[in-house]
Amino acid sequence: MRNLRSTGGPKYYFALARLVSWLRGQDATRHEGDPLEARLPGAGIFLVTGVYALQLCDSISSGWIQYLFWLTLPVLVFFLWVLLFYLFSFCVRALRAVKPFSALPNSRIQSVLICGLTTVFAAILTQSKAWPRAVGYVWMASVFVNLAAALILFFADGRRQLN
Repeated sequence: MRNLRSTGGPKYYFALARLVSWLRGQDATRHEGDPLEARLPGAGIFLVTGVYALQLCDSISSGWIQYLFWLTLPVLVFFLWVLLFYLFSFCVRALRAVKPFSALPNSRIQSVLICGLTTVFAAILTQSKAWPRAVGYVWMASVFVNLAAALILFFADGRRQLN
């Protein structure tokens, strides 16, 4: 079986891109320097959160108040994530006290918290109607495919063993 660190080439952070790279015979090590991989999930997280916020505030009466809310929604979502990052920093600090998490970098723990919360938002969106449901399903499918790729890469690496 081929080693995950076999050749040079582009490096990716997400498991699906690393799996495709590995299947093409290229390097499949984790790398955090690809700007597209930072922007695309960030846009997805922002989209899922924004659509979830729209669903929460769907009961706002029609008229100028609703349009004002829609115009300010991106700023409100941005400030929501700033607040959540602050709260997540306390969660990361608390998880650092637990032995298995002490070796993980802060960015990895924070990524799991962000993806988990966004997945909860997406799961709630799958219960809604029309296009918000599609947004939720697309997010859920992309998370599932990425996790499946991570499992494939984990078991494909002959140097790793489950204890």
